[in-house]
Amino acid sequence: MARPGTVHNCPEAYDKLQADMETAKANLTKILTSKDVKATLLDMVEQNELNRSILALLDENISNASKGNRVRYAENILSI
Repeated sequence: MARPGTVHNCPEAYDKLQADMETAKANLTKILTSKDVKATLLDMVEQNELNRSILALLDENISNASKGNRVRYAENILSI
């Protein structure tokens, strides 16, 4: 049973979280496929496109890459 105040009791919060994660996924793809990551990040900062969700996805990618013995990939993400 869901506790009061959790996402399960607030569909609007869940919808916002879902939308934030979808946007973060698109932004992460934009960063990882960019030819000039630094310029892309600066542009995203100017557009206020960086948020906790994108940072969470970056962290998750680093963790998964490290667990999957993809050290080079994890190092590339960390350099971002």
